[in-house]
Formats: sequence, C-alpha cells, structure tokens
Amino acid sequence: TLFTSLEAKVNAAQCLTAIGDIHEVLNDYTSALVQYEAAMDLFTEAYNRGMPIIEDIKRFIGMLFLTHYLLAVNLTDGEAIERFQEKLAAFSYPSDLDPNLILDPSTGMNTMISIMVNNMKRNAIVFGPLYKAVKMRDKGDLKKAKESFRKAEELVDNMPQELFLQAVVRGQQKKYHEAKILFDRFMQTNQSLMDNNPLLLFSEGKQAKTRRKRELLNLWKRAATFLVKIKYFDEALLYIEKIENQYGKEWYKKEERNWLILTDYGEMFEGMGDISSNDRAHQLWYKGLKYYSKAINLLEDQRQNLSKDDFKSSLGSGKSIKNQYFFATRVSTKIYHSYIKSHQPSQASTYLQKSFYFAELNKSKDLLDLIEDGQILRNETLSEDNPILKWRETNAKITLLKSFISKERQNQTPSHIAIKNYENKLVNAKKTLIEQEEFLKNQIPEFYDLIYSKAAIISVQKLQGTLPKRSCLLQYYYQDQELIIWFIHKNGDNKIFSIDFDAKNLDRKVQKFSQSCRELLPWKQHSEELGELLLTPLLETSPTETDKVFVVPHGELHQIPFSTLSLNNKLLVELYTIANLPSASSITYLRPTQPLSYLNSG
Repeated sequence: TLFTSLEAKVNAAQCLTAIGDIHEVLNDYTSALVQYEAAMDLFTEAYNRGMPIIEDIKRFIGMLFLTHYLLAVNLTDGEAIERFQEKLAAFSYPSDLDPNLILDPSTGMNTMISIMVNNMKRNAIVFGPLYKAVKMRDKGDLKKAKESFRKAEELVDNMPQELFLQAVVRGQQKKYHEAKILFDRFMQTNQSLMDNNPLLLFSEGKQAKTRRKRELLNLWKRAATFLVKIKYFDEALLYIEKIENQYGKEWYKKEERNWLILTDYGEMFEGMGDISSNDRAHQLWYKGLKYYSKAINLLEDQRQNLSKDDFKSSLGSGKSIKNQYFFATRVSTKIYHSYIKSHQPSQASTYLQKSFYFAELNKSKDLLDLIEDGQILRNETLSEDNPILKWRETNAKITLLKSFISKERQNQTPSHIAIKNYENKLVNAKKTLIEQEEFLKNQIPEFYDLIYSKAAIISVQKLQGTLPKRSCLLQYYYQDQELIIWFIHKNGDNKIFSIDFDAKNLDRKVQKFSQSCRELLPWKQHSEELGELLLTPLLETSPTETDKVFVVPHGELHQIPFSTLSLNNKLLVELYTIANLPSASSITYLRPTQPLSYLNSG
C-alpha cells in the first residue's frame, strides 16, 4: 500500500509477488494466483507508462509469468491461463534465440527465461480452451465442452512438434488409445532432442553425466506418470523398472514430493489388478495398497513437521495431495468385496476396517488436530503478546525459510548469498523456537504432548461401542467414478456399499437439490433421486430395530439436509432421528452434557 501510494508500482508488484509466494508455499493456490495477477497488473501499468524496466526487473517479471502459468496449469484453470496470455501480451520476449546463448554467463539467464516464456505462451493457446472444456464437462455442459475440446485439438494439431501436448489433449478427452500412439512418438523423438540439448552437448565430465542422468530420470518419470493416467499400466511398469534399475529401488526418497510418486506406483498396481484374474488381482491390489500406505505415511510425516494450526492443515489442501487417501480406501473396498464374494467374512471385516480408517484419516485428521488443540488451549486468549501465537508464527517462519532455501537451490543459477542469508535466518528462528517451547513447557505442562501427539482416528470397534443403542452411522466418501458408503450398526452388522456413479454428476444433483430448498422451488423429485442413491444402506435395517442415524457427509453432501431425503416414499426424518457429524471420529469429542440420544438434525 505504501509503495502504491508513492507511485512505486514496481516495488509494490515485487511485494505482491512475495505474498503470492507465501500463499503458494502454504498450498493456498487460489490466493497465490490473485496476488500474482495483481503484481502482473502493476508491472503492466508501469511498462505501459513508459517507466524504465531494467534487465533484473525484466527477468523478475519473466519468472513471475512462468510461476503464474505453471500454477494455473497445475490447477487446470483455463480462465487463469487465458488471463496469463492477455497480461503477457503487453511484454515482448525475443523468440528464435540461439539455445547456445544459455551457456554464456552474460546472456544465459535472459535467454533461458525468454525461451521458457515463449514456449509457455505457445502452450497456453491450447491449455486455455482445453481446461475450460474440462470445467464445462464437470459442470455437465457437454455441448460447450465438446466445442472447446475440438478447438483445443485443432490448435494443437497445428503444432506438429508438440507431440506430448497432443497426447495430453487426447488424454483429457479420454481418447486413451490415440494419446498412447502420440506419446510413443514423443518418446521416440525425445531422445534425439535430449542428445542435442546444448546444456548436455557442450558439457563434459562428472557434471555433464549427472545432468544427463537427471534429464533421463525426468523423462522416464513423465512417461510412467502419463501412462498411469491414460491407464496403460503394464507400459508404465516398464519405465518404473528402468528407473529402479538405473537409480535403485528407493530412488523416490530423494524426490521433493515423493508421496505423489508412490501414489503413481499404487495406482499402477491397482489398475493392473482390475484387469487380472482373481488370485493375481488380489496380489496386485495388495501391492497397490502397500504403496498407497507408504505415500500416506510420508505425507503424514510431512504434516507432523508443521505447526498445529492453519499452516499445518494447509498441506492437505492441494487436489493431488488428497488422492492417495481415496485410492487407498478404494482398493481396500475392492479387496473387501472380493472376500465377501468368496464368503470369507473375517478377511472382509479386516478390509472394511482398513478402508474406514483411510477415509477417516483424510476426512478428519486436520479437524481432529484442531479440536485437540482446542481442548487444551480453549482458555487461552490469543492476544498479540500471547506466547502460543508467537510460537505459531515462528513455526510458520521456519516452514517458509525452508521452502525458500529449497526453491533457491533448484534455480539454474542459485544465489549462494541468498541461501546463506536464509540459512542464518533459519538458525536464529530455530533458536527462538527452542526458547519459546521451554517457556511454554513451564506455562502449560501438557504442551509437548499437544504439539507432538497425533489425534486418534476412531476404529470401527470403538465407534460401535460409542454409538447409542438402536443406532447406526452412514459415512460417505466419493471421487471420480465411485461412491463409497459405510453402514456401521451398533449391533455389529457392518457393510460397505460401492456404487458406480460419476462424482461430478453427484455434485450437480446435490447443488440442484440444495438450490431448490433455498429458493423454495419444487424439490421432491431431487429428494427421491438422492434418497435412492444415498440411503440404500438403510434398507438393511428398519425403524423397528433402529431409531437414530448418524450421517457423516463428504464434499458437496455437506450442503444437503439429509432429513429431507426420501426413503420408501417417506422423508428420512419421519423414520429416524438424524444427526450430522463432520467425521466419525468427532463423535468422541461431543460434550458429555449433550447425550448422543438427544442429538437433532444439523
């Protein structure tokens, strides 16, 4: 604000970029995009006014555009990609540069940024309509989605060198066979492109070999990940085996977000199991579950390193981060149903409990941590001088400094001065944290238990013991093409229902029903359709043996009043007492003065 009032727009834009970086570190991607675009607008205004833009600032602007573009692609945000194109139009970055200039210390950075900006500018022409098409398809507007897909396909087909981009466009349309053919052509030509990369061609010795190995690893990683996404699992395994032969079985441990790699492993083995015979399917599903579990453990370890406040829970906000929880749940339910089919109830019960655990872990972990914090700190007043608040701020500062160091080290030409500066600040911040924790330990005896314990996830057995007599619980979890419902009854009659239903279609049905309720529009048909889909498990019981139903919604289901859904031509509230819970595990945090038997709908 100060810089803006002083007409120092370039300085104000740099501040907004730094704020955007912080939001991105904390996985608050939407806010990061807002800050980056505000910075881009200020840079554009300064440029259009004829303010002199020195080379360092021009490089800074180029990196800002690259950051914004990559984030928009990661979020599959077609509108943000198109805004990137509009804002970039005000600036000129030279094209057709000689790649050898990258090796020149005086021109290397500017050349590299210009090449990257121009590449992304070209790709944005395709990604804009492509991801707008995906969004329209998700909303159910198939006609407009088809038009945008056709536009993206026509644009990319006019780029004969962009084979991978052509494969991505086909993959997004689920034209997997076409995507595979194009991807194979990309892999065949990419080896020669890599051989002609000047960074590799004109380098010698150990450094050149290291760089080449890294380039090869990145290529094989991309191949394995893409082939998993287009469901060519056997071919993906061939690239995984290449990587393991070249870099070792535990190569993924050196990768920054290694839980995503293990999720690809799990998805690959699960997919291979889906198309195999019974015995082989079991073996592959077990293997997939093993990798999903490893991925979840790595992610949970990362989350435990953050402070127990919104900085900590932010790690779970990214879309891709949540996949492994659902995938682990999904493959556990497949194993459960296979045991039910083969009449092995004991083994089926084990996998019912596993699937329930993974679902609860995703849905309730952050909520339970925050509840647990509140149980101990509920009487603390968070004033500016409050030691808990200062401790949280120091934790956040440490997290950000570590991220800044990691980002700087990944730059093509990292600044050792900047890294040293960050490391000094990190040492001081850690020293401050130790002092703060010593003070808090004396003030709050439970402090160390609070910050280093993990809030417990309720087991199916404990849940049954906690439920009142004549009650049951319905828990929902859905993603992609599958809706999973757990029916947990006080009497121990527990089951999983897996329904093949498009998640986006379910969201649309819920939104229509919710809108009808809010605006007093006809709603009974929506109530009957959703009741038939969501309340099927209650046909396993009856009001004569059950009079209370606890509901744990998921996603858009939190919007609807379950009491108004129809079951056997009656509203659910006419048959049962209904109580909503944010997670099954949260049932243990209900106030003792509020007996479970008297909970109302809400």
